[in-house]
Amino acid sequence: MAQTPVSSDAILDATIVEGAVTDESGKPVSGARIRIEGNGQLSRFFGQAASSVDGQYSTSLKVRACDPYTAHLDRPVSTLAQDGSFRLSVVAEGYVPVRDFAVTIKPRQTNFLARLALKAAAILRGTVVDSANIPVEDAIVRLFRDPKTISSSADRFTRKLGQEVMSVRSGPDGRFLFDEAPEGEALLVAEAPTSGEAFALLTLPASKEVSMSLQPGAAIFGVLLDGLGNGVRRAQVTLRLRDRPPLAILRAKTDDRGRFGFFNLESGVYELSASFLFFSTVLNDVTPSVEPVTITLDEGASISGRVFDGASGAPVENFAVSAFPIRDERDINTLAANDGPPHFWPGGGFRLPLLMKGNYIVRVRADGYQCADSRIIQLSTTTHTEGVVFKLQRDTPVTGSIAYAQGLDGPITSIPVQAFEMRKIRAVAAAATAGSSVTELLPTQNLRPASACISDLDGRFELRGLGPGEYLIVARQEYQLAESFVTIESNEAPDRVDLVFAAPGALRIHVLDTRTLPLSGVGVYLARCDGADISGISGTSDHNGMIEIDGLSPGEYVVKPTAAGVLDGVINSPHRVIVAAGRNAEFEIVLPALVELHLLVLVDGVPLATESVSLRHGTSASQKGRTDETGAANFKGVIPGAVRLTYEKAGKKWEASLDIPNDPLQSLNADLQPMD
Repeated sequence: MAQTPVSSDAILDATIVEGAVTDESGKPVSGARIRIEGNGQLSRFFGQAASSVDGQYSTSLKVRACDPYTAHLDRPVSTLAQDGSFRLSVVAEGYVPVRDFAVTIKPRQTNFLARLALKAAAILRGTVVDSANIPVEDAIVRLFRDPKTISSSADRFTRKLGQEVMSVRSGPDGRFLFDEAPEGEALLVAEAPTSGEAFALLTLPASKEVSMSLQPGAAIFGVLLDGLGNGVRRAQVTLRLRDRPPLAILRAKTDDRGRFGFFNLESGVYELSASFLFFSTVLNDVTPSVEPVTITLDEGASISGRVFDGASGAPVENFAVSAFPIRDERDINTLAANDGPPHFWPGGGFRLPLLMKGNYIVRVRADGYQCADSRIIQLSTTTHTEGVVFKLQRDTPVTGSIAYAQGLDGPITSIPVQAFEMRKIRAVAAAATAGSSVTELLPTQNLRPASACISDLDGRFELRGLGPGEYLIVARQEYQLAESFVTIESNEAPDRVDLVFAAPGALRIHVLDTRTLPLSGVGVYLARCDGADISGISGTSDHNGMIEIDGLSPGEYVVKPTAAGVLDGVINSPHRVIVAAGRNAEFEIVLPALVELHLLVLVDGVPLATESVSLRHGTSASQKGRTDETGAANFKGVIPGAVRLTYEKAGKKWEASLDIPNDPLQSLNADLQPMD
């Protein structure tokens, strides 16, 4: 009978998170959006849900899809093998959102989280009008906490408004809304280029809408553009009055359309400057005006060219183009292949501004064509390289499917599949360790795939953008690899590629002490006996003493236990275990039982009061302790057997040898003797 292996998704589906969302009075909050995200190495685990009419929610953990182009560089994500640290966020209309609330989630069970009581948000609505009481569209409205200055006549270069917490723009009717405003004292500032500025000091939550009446004032406002006429977002813009000290400046950030503004200015001549990345532009002799200022950023070096169909000569208008800085020819082997979204360039033309001095490779990718790289282009600070021509050749797709070996049901879905050029693998092989396998070279030499994709629901895949040559096709499922070599001849589609995985096996390790009690916090590392690279496979025992590692390729493994503290020095030797396809390999790791030790520490028969002593078992880490006024010292987690108790003071040393029985609780006398 065919077997059906348990997938990671099935295991994650068994990890349920449930809870409830209410307001501060305990009334259920419906429609709240709940998101759960893992921390650190668990960052690819997540869950999301919405609360029902009774405030309840339930979700199971999922694994975020990986980028197929970088899958070989990522540490494999298996199952959630032990208790994990997660962040819980809740957003509901009319309430202050909860961000990154720390929770612990246990795998393969239902986790009931504490009820979350949301605070009602301070909703702030208002309208911005000019001095003639006409609504002002697109005014900037900013909200400040801990307000310092509320006078519009205050010096713009020295006034302090407080901590800005959020900003919005007014709509066509002049109206604005803050739906997550903080409670307490706040300062509201509204600004518009031709209408002036307005202030309002208020206490949130506000009982009624706020009307902001702008008072005319001098302003300098405008837009920052790049060399292509596009707005530059989140660029730094500064303004300095000529007769002021150099440090007396105003700063602003451009918005998503490149717009900026400085309002309520005093008359005079200003210096206006804008910067983005390593590029900047300065405008002198700027005065306040009702007309916008257009700044075109000094674009530095640039590369421009055109893209054609290599067969027909017709322009290709839908393509992605990127410039990659490189040091020499060797860097070409490691260029990333997923180089951004396509651009629609009329007539097949392109221009890449804002490039720094250095060497570049320009890469063009288009649907149905082979990826094409330019020659190395050398740019100086102000070089404008034109006439780079690409003649794209039609690609040859590589198709195939992924399935389990004979005897197992179903295709393997949502698996990253990558194609690596063998010529690039050979180019870096000389720098690798002798005897390294081809698949070991991929992450260690930072190679990038020529093409990549994700298998569909039927386990099928299609790799595009490939030209004639030899390729290594690799699929990855957790800790397993399936690979095949393909040769593409000119204008000939290669044979279908069938990638086959053996059914993944699993390890189930029970960590116990000699009294058969479970031990938590003991880790294991795995290595393949055949030398295959499987770096990163490890696990840690949970509160039941269990370590569960899934998704293993069939074969023989060495399991090396590790532990912190006193157990580290007496940890067992490595274990050898054979993992069979589609089966669990199970065994026990038995470690010494730990004892709680109560000592009465004596020196020459007299209790040693309020002094520091240390206890050591063989080569394990020493445990520090301190005697009380009666000479008593307590140690938890002591390994039974021969131990040494030591005491040092003023260059002298005392020691006592003890034999600790294997009983949970021991009380002994330790008579310290001076050491020569």
